[in-house]
Amino acid sequence: MRGITTQADSTPVPADAPCIGVLKKGTEAPRSITGAKTDEAQSPVSFLRSGLHCAICGHVVTSSDQRVDVGGGHAHTFANPGGYIFHIGCFRTVPGCLISDEESTSFTWFSGYAWSFAACARCSGHLGWQFRSPSDRFFGLVLSRLIEKQDLTDAS
Repeated sequence: MRGITTQADSTPVPADAPCIGVLKKGTEAPRSITGAKTDEAQSPVSFLRSGLHCAICGHVVTSSDQRVDVGGGHAHTFANPGGYIFHIGCFRTVPGCLISDEESTSFTWFSGYAWSFAACARCSGHLGWQFRSPSDRFFGLVLSRLIEKQDLTDAS
């Protein structure tokens, strides 16, 4: 069985663990991810952005400017009921993910939030969770399942 190792403590997380339910398209990409409008005199290929990609297939998941602090910080380390350790980072939007329709409040890591699985929109690899309350939503992505690279982005 192939496993994915977390950054926190090298605990193997089975890659074939059944963790994705019925999926729907994630949030729409905000301007900060798709590219800001540029001066008409500039080239359409106008800037570099820091992209966070799925470590399995390379699909763009979100960008570094979508990092947010939740509960006192961006990064957190948690264990699930099965004993697997996850080192996650919190993000406002993840347009490169599909989100499970099934929500749960059981064993939530953030009080007052229901969670659902978030998977890569290209390869369906489990990348983390959406956390939703009646007034807020953010995403906790497993940091070892992301790679950061600079992308040349078309701003048009």
